[in-house]
Amino acid sequence: MYPSKVIFQLYKRIDTENLSKLIEASFNEVYSPRHSLEELIAELESKIQSHINTSPAQYLKAESFYGLIPHTVLLKIEDDQSYTLSSVISSKGKCLNISATIEYEEVHLVGFLDDKYMIANTETNLWSDYAEIVYIPNEEGLTIKKIQFIE
Repeated sequence: MYPSKVIFQLYKRIDTENLSKLIEASFNEVYSPRHSLEELIAELESKIQSHINTSPAQYLKAESFYGLIPHTVLLKIEDDQSYTLSSVISSKGKCLNISATIEYEEVHLVGFLDDKYMIANTETNLWSDYAEIVYIPNEEGLTIKKIQFIE
């Protein structure tokens, strides 16, 4: 296998307790008594996502995931049918179930060995005698979103 450039992604549920201040601040920015439930959830989802994307590593605490650095986050508020407008307003959005698809910065995929991805930083010279390679277990839930073969 020849080295290639890849972008990994990871799907995970977000712990709203860790982001409670961010969710409450976002709620206070977007809340209007004229909103319907769907409008309020959509605006809240958008505002939280824009705040998280300013610094994904800080908000998601995902920076040390085998050296992969979060680049962008796509949020999704799940179970829209189980919420009522009054419950979302009274909890200031903290009752929502939030999931995220985290897209990481591009890395070199050197190979796949024993159910582990072998990756290297894009600044690493793969052809040097001592290139630093990191092994990532395939069970961690990472999937390859994009791949570009190096010729």
